[in-house]
Amino acid sequence: MVCNTKDYVWASRDLARFDQWWGSLALRLELGAGFGLLLEGYGYLSEEPGGSQTGYLDAGLTYRLSSNLSLDARYGCGALDTRFVGVGLVWRGRGP
Repeated sequence: MVCNTKDYVWASRDLARFDQWWGSLALRLELGAGFGLLLEGYGYLSEEPGGSQTGYLDAGLTYRLSSNLSLDARYGCGALDTRFVGVGLVWRGRGP
C-alpha cells in the first residue's frame, strides 16, 4: 500500500504566524499474520518562521489489529542529524 499526502497549516511558533507546507510518501508491505514493514519519507518547506526546508526518513514494523486499525514502531533520521524512535496507533478511514 502506498500513501501520498500534501498538507498546509497556518502555524504559530512563539506567537509568530507562518505558512507551513509539508508532504509525505509512505509505503507499507504486508508480511503476513498481521505484520508489515513501513518506509516513510516526509518533509517541510519550513518548520518555523523563516526556517529552511527539512526532510525525514523512517522505517519500522506494523501490526494490524483490525481491518482499519494497526500499531507501528519506527526509527528515523532527518535534518541536522536528528534521530528519533516512535510508536503509533494508525486508523485508516475510507478513501475518496
